[in-house]
Amino acid sequence: MPELLWKAYIDFEISEGEIQRTRELYDRLLDRTKHLKVWISYAKFEAFAVEENDGGSDLPQDGVQENHHEEKKKCVQRARRVFERAINYCRTSAPELKEHAMLLEVWLNMESSFGELGNISLVQSKLPKKLKSNVKETEGNEFLCFSFKLNI
Repeated sequence: MPELLWKAYIDFEISEGEIQRTRELYDRLLDRTKHLKVWISYAKFEAFAVEENDGGSDLPQDGVQENHHEEKKKCVQRARRVFERAINYCRTSAPELKEHAMLLEVWLNMESSFGELGNISLVQSKLPKKLKSNVKETEGNEFLCFSFKLNI
């Protein structure tokens, strides 16, 4: 149940336009849990959390579009930083390789959704190789193994 309270609080702050307070809530929540869904939710929030700019209405149309483009670049960079933090945590502390692979897949999909601002190659270099195991269960299910590159 506490996760529902956290989600409701985060959703409330987002609805109020409190971008910085929402970031603080996500960071506090990550102090308590490093669950995959929290990392993904935080990254998605950052990807689309365009800060309101009070002085933007005085700009000519080209200036408004350029300002929006710059804000979108900042959102993409903040989302990437959240994913990098999550990947670093997974690499050093999380024993579950499947979650690490899932996180990278979500990141890859998000990069492709960014259009011209996306950098798919940034994530592709981190993706694991999926290896089929020779061990099979009696029902014919195959096991997948993941092979990650170590970035030291």
